Amino acid sequence: MDIRYAKPEDDLQALWQVCFQDDGAEFFASEYDPARALVTADGADAPAAMLHWLPQTLYVPGHGGAGGGEMQAAYILGVATRPEYRGRGFAGDLVEQALFELYLRGIPLAFLLPRGARIARFYEKFGFRQIGLRPVSGEMPPSPADERVLTEITPASADALDALYERLYAAAARPRRGGERWARIAAEYEPRFSGGR
Repeated sequence: MDIRYAKPEDDLQALWQVCFQDDGAEFFASEYDPARALVTADGADAPAAMLHWLPQTLYVPGHGGAGGGEMQAAYILGVATRPEYRGRGFAGDLVEQALFELYLRGIPLAFLLPRGARIARFYEKFGFRQIGLRPVSGEMPPSPADERVLTEITPASADALDALYERLYAAAARPRRGGERWARIAAEYEPRFSGGR
């Protein structure tokens, strides 16, 4: 199988659905870019496996001088192989190619959020190391009736969220977020907090 960048005719949303059991509409509407999606494909066949990466700007304490600085990074996600092609090393080949492509672009750091210990162990052979844990239960608890839910991001509220985020995670590497990113985060999490999902 050849590794290549995705083409417009590749139905990666269908592959996402097969592998992750959700439609991925929000991701594809807001983040998908064929220039950041690698696939394995054989001739005219539909892609057998895929990998996406998103550009990120991280603030890293101690990097670049006094207190810390920004570093370009890539968030790897959507690594998936059609069930009938699993066990052939396609996902590993895509990870290796993605890391090489990121190196060529001058992006020194890649990170991901694997779903579970078994998947995390898969990525260790490519040099990834666990630096933290996050809950993996699918649903957020409903919010109390008096808790405010953020459903719209203004430039002022985005600045306030950035400031709060930086205070909370002052000693940790963290992505930089602007108003557009905070708006997508609010849209994604609002139904969970309000009990709508």
